[in-house]
Amino acid sequence: MKEIYQNLKSLINRNSEKIYIIALVIFLISTILSSNTELGEKNISILMTLGRYISLFMILIKILICDISEYDRKTYIKITILAILAFISAKITDSRLMIQYLVIIIGAYKISFDKIVKYVLITEVITVLLIMMLSLVGIIPNRVFGRDDADVLRYSFGFKYSTYSAIYFWYFTVLYLYIRKNKTKWWEYVLLLIVNCIIYIFTDARNEIICSFAIIIIAFIYNKWNPKFFQSSIKFFAKYSMIIFTIVALAIAIFYNSNNKFLYELNDIFSGRFYLANKGLQNFGIKPFGSKINWVGLSLIYSGVNAAREFNYVDISYLNILYNFGFIALIIILYAFYRTTKKQIKNDNIYICCFISIIAIHSFVDPQLFQIIYNIFILLFVDLIITPKREEKKHEEETNAQFMSLDEIHNEELEMLKNFISYCDDNNLNYYICGGTLLGAIRHKGFIPWDDDIDILMPRPDYNKLQELAKISNMLISNNLEVHSYNLNNLNDPFCKIMNLNTKMEKHYIDDEYDTHLWLDVFPMDGLPESEKETEKIYKKVLFLRKILVMMKAKEEVIKNESKTKFKAVIKPVLRFILKPIGVQGIVKKIARICEKYDYENSKYVGGIAWGYGPQEKLLREKIKDYKITFEGIKVNTFKCYDEYLKNLYGDYMQLPPKEKQVAHIMKVKKVNDGGEL
Repeated sequence: MKEIYQNLKSLINRNSEKIYIIALVIFLISTILSSNTELGEKNISILMTLGRYISLFMILIKILICDISEYDRKTYIKITILAILAFISAKITDSRLMIQYLVIIIGAYKISFDKIVKYVLITEVITVLLIMMLSLVGIIPNRVFGRDDADVLRYSFGFKYSTYSAIYFWYFTVLYLYIRKNKTKWWEYVLLLIVNCIIYIFTDARNEIICSFAIIIIAFIYNKWNPKFFQSSIKFFAKYSMIIFTIVALAIAIFYNSNNKFLYELNDIFSGRFYLANKGLQNFGIKPFGSKINWVGLSLIYSGVNAAREFNYVDISYLNILYNFGFIALIIILYAFYRTTKKQIKNDNIYICCFISIIAIHSFVDPQLFQIIYNIFILLFVDLIITPKREEKKHEEETNAQFMSLDEIHNEELEMLKNFISYCDDNNLNYYICGGTLLGAIRHKGFIPWDDDIDILMPRPDYNKLQELAKISNMLISNNLEVHSYNLNNLNDPFCKIMNLNTKMEKHYIDDEYDTHLWLDVFPMDGLPESEKETEKIYKKVLFLRKILVMMKAKEEVIKNESKTKFKAVIKPVLRFILKPIGVQGIVKKIARICEKYDYENSKYVGGIAWGYGPQEKLLREKIKDYKITFEGIKVNTFKCYDEYLKNLYGDYMQLPPKEKQVAHIMKVKKVNDGGEL
């Protein structure tokens, strides 16, 4: 018996992904047929219910045999709490939706989300097209509806109401664009527009055609141009849109008054949604776990079911969830979307944020936010719920791992510098070591003993050329050195960094997905005005923006725990929220614009502005002449007027600072090889 069990367990483990995909497909088909179509009113309703339970049983088997042993302790706690809340919801609302979705979301553990999306799209397209074909040949009814305010015929194509088919096609558009990503051709965008327009002609579903056009345009802009302001806007909107829409929807529900002409006309534009939101609040109220509600929509009234009852369906997703399942469920869902979006942004998956954004908009006018047949993106919540033991163990191993010493960091950076110099020589690029690196070369013939980085200045023309060359060579200078910059869309700083891909960096203060490797700093040297007053003004602006940038990139716990005053600990998060629409890239862009105000070639004075020391960096351009000095035994370039430069920056630069200031801030760096630690 034990041997049979082990063989069965082994079989299920080997096929866990197939089991989940098949179960999900069965669940989706059963749900579509039973809840959205005329078939659900016939004898197959029981069969569809059975199909859903079979699919959930299959997923539970997968969870219990393949997954549960890998969970860490926190995962057990989270699942227990969510399960208790789901069962309470089922008891109060008489709906087992939360239990079913919890099982499906947890079951998505270790399953490729892209693969899920692919099979969901194929399944739902085939199912919906089959339903439409059956309606066109008369096997199931193709009901015709009319709009009250216009002489328009709206066809249901076998569904309970005319908008359902349109909703599916806009959702198919979202899934198709997600799967195709930047491979989407221009004709595919056009074809998607045509298909959605045809569906609109027969259904007059205005919300869906608007949302379809919006996601097609957004995807086209992102894939073809991907402007930086667009990225920062999408990041902000995706993270906060659902919260904002919820607040707006709740305000509408509370304050709507048909006697107010403006609100009355706005309600008319939104097809009575404001009135129903207000009425729903009065009838159902706001409760922790919702209420048992007998929703009455147009599909029920037109089909003769509940015809005697008054229409009460609340289309706004955020309020529909609030009234039906309560404010605890709504808060959990909103928080889950917020955390999911934040994680996608951190992983630089801005594309998925585009889809979450458009779903957030659509959810303000239709109730599909938390319906798996219309929004498979809720399966991304699995990463918020489950943390496997091996990741916990890996984290402990990384925490206890031996980081590179300062001497090892210096040796690695020296090799990076050699490769960079060779690259500059091969491509006729002018560069100059500067700042602490130049000071170390003159005073110590190499690194300052307690310093841990290398600083390089490049005249703006050479700096721009470096980035253009990087585009051609796919950002690579050598096998392990890669150029990162704001213009290359892989850095959130107003200067370049030459990243060592064979290292992994851990930063205490900064939360930035791009700053994860050991680097060389390459600063642009830009033109400056002759006026001292104007020069000071430029540096003051840049210094202010740099402080804002550091605050925007700082980890939340650093702001909370390491701010010098309680006032700063409170005000900084507020400022970060206010500046979210501008975003980190927006701040970087403003700094870059200031730096490039004066043309380098036509300026009498030049200096490092983007991340410089201040106005004391200002030098006559005619003094910027190549000069060779020794740094750790190798010849490097700097400018001939280095003595004037160092005196401006440090005064008596040959004098060592006090012992208490000779502190080595060793970076947490690990050597890696092909993505794994050595």
